[in-house]
Formats: sequence, C-alpha cells, structure tokens
Amino acid sequence: MKRKVGVLATGLLAMLFASTVAVSQQATGSLFFANRVSGAYAAGYFDRYGDFHQTWLPGSTLFKAITSAISTPNGILVYNSSTGVGIVVQVKDDGTTSTLTYLFSPGWDNIVSVGDYLFFYKLDGTAAVGQITADGAFTAGMSYAAGSVPRYTSVIATANNVFLYNSADGSAATAYVYKGAFVYSQALLAGSVPTGYTYGLGLGNYVLLYNQLTGSTLIGVIDGRPGTFQSRATATLPAGYSKLVKHGRYALLYNPATGASTIGYVDRVSAAKFVITQQPAFSTAWTSIVSTNDDLLFYNSGTGAGAAGRIDDTGKFSQTPQSLPFSAGWSTVAATSR
Repeated sequence: MKRKVGVLATGLLAMLFASTVAVSQQATGSLFFANRVSGAYAAGYFDRYGDFHQTWLPGSTLFKAITSAISTPNGILVYNSSTGVGIVVQVKDDGTTSTLTYLFSPGWDNIVSVGDYLFFYKLDGTAAVGQITADGAFTAGMSYAAGSVPRYTSVIATANNVFLYNSADGSAATAYVYKGAFVYSQALLAGSVPTGYTYGLGLGNYVLLYNQLTGSTLIGVIDGRPGTFQSRATATLPAGYSKLVKHGRYALLYNPATGASTIGYVDRVSAAKFVITQQPAFSTAWTSIVSTNDDLLFYNSGTGAGAAGRIDDTGKFSQTPQSLPFSAGWSTVAATSR
C-alpha cells in the first residue's frame, strides 16, 4: 500500500530577498560556475561546434560557503548547509542570470531533483519536498519531522522515483513525489540489497550502485510510478572511482587520482547488463565533470585547467580541440537541467 511519509513538520523556508527579478530560464545546456571562497559566479555555454562562450561574470560575493548545487527543470538550487541559505539561479537565453534567495533549514545531507520536484533529506530522518516554478520561485510542499524516514546513506533520483539505500545494512526503499508529498511505494528490509555500495547514479529508470573499494556494481530498475526496485544484473568494474556522471544514456565513472575511467550504458535487451563501451585514460585531478546537452566539461579548480569532449553514439569519447584556460577556484559547476 502506498503511504505518505510521516507528519507535517515546521515550515521549510522563509523568503529573504530577490537579487534580481526571475523569468523563465533557458531550457538546457548552460553552465553555472561559483566560487565558495570569494562568492563570485559566472555563466557560459558550449555551442553546437563544442566551443565554449562565457556570457556572464558579475561582481558578486553572493555564493560564499556554498556546499551543493542541484539542477532542476526551472533553475539551479545553490545551497549552504551551514546557514541554510538557498539561492535559485536561472540562466536566460541571452546568457545572463537571475537569482532569488531563500532561508531553508540548515544541515540537509541530500537534496535531489526528481521530476519537477526537489526532495530534501537529513540522516536523522527529517525530509521535505519543494518545487522551483517557471519564474524561479521556490514553493514548499510537505515537510516531515525527524525520524519520519529511516536512515539511508544514498538518495538517488531516477526518471520518476527516488531510491534510498543504506550501505551498512542493505535496507532500501523506493518512493515518489505526488502533489508536493513524499510517498513510499516499497520498503526493503535490511539485507535485501548487498551492503557496501558507496556511490549511486540514476540512469533513466535504472539505478547503478557502485562500491569504490571493490568495484562491485549492481544494476537495478524501477519501472513506472509508483514503482518497485528489482535487482537485474551485477558487474565488477575497476575500483577507485569517485565521480559518477550521467551523460545521455551513458554513465561515466572517473578516478581523479589515476585518471582511469569507464564509459558504459545499461542494455535493456540483455537483462539490464552494464555494457562497457570504452575505458579511456583521462588526466588526473579533474574536480568537476559536468554534462550539458551534447558536451562534457572537465575542470580543475586548483589550476583552472579545462577540457571538453563528447560521447558519440557508439559510446566512445573524443576531446574537442579547443583550449579552455578558465580561472582557478570555481568550486561548483552545474549545468541547467535537461
């Protein structure tokens, strides 16, 4: 039986101020950069030839001490977990940006975008739901007191659902958001899923779980909404990956210490087997790898080095020839949602 989680708790946020008036953002593919030390931010995009163009670099200290950035269909939520300050950023067709600033509860451990909604989760079982509207405004849905949701170490958004997983005991759950409420569709007891997975990635309706120490990988599927999680296939990939990026139907896994990587996809025809298409050797120390419409941006915040490339229809990566000498210090890079 489907059930809504917990009880209505105290309000999630109160609006502070609007930095600039927000209107609907450019749909996909723009890039947002922020420096959590200086608070500066910038925007740009890749054209159809793979060339990068900077469009916005205002003088600002707005984004000091930010801890995460979550892309949604109507804007990017930039969040400071220490203070609770959240800033909704929209990147326009002309490359300029607008921002609206809110005060959320501090300390959210996970914030994920699922469909048109945002799901907020703390390890103490507190949860909340919200939504960024087309004009960049944040509207709060239901919020749930501590203990309403069990403890999970990973919160992974798929195409229509949320998968929650506890790496210590193998318990898990599937849920979805309906009219601003968080609704369980399945609860899996301890031991239902193998333990030890340290990273997860949503790939359409599929969930990829990966153990960084061993390379052990599990592919599961959540079809439809409401849906239930089913384990479909296992694989052993190289250990050590700490960055997992979705790019179209492909997954890119990357080890910044060695530069090793794996590109692959989930094959529906072969019972959800993970098919490796390439294992390229990249440069080390990329701090951000971000997917836009067609391109992948690689960026090193320590040096300012940047590179870009594309994954073709056969799953092979090719680097574009342009040089990308960014300034150093961009701690957060996010793309407007596809």
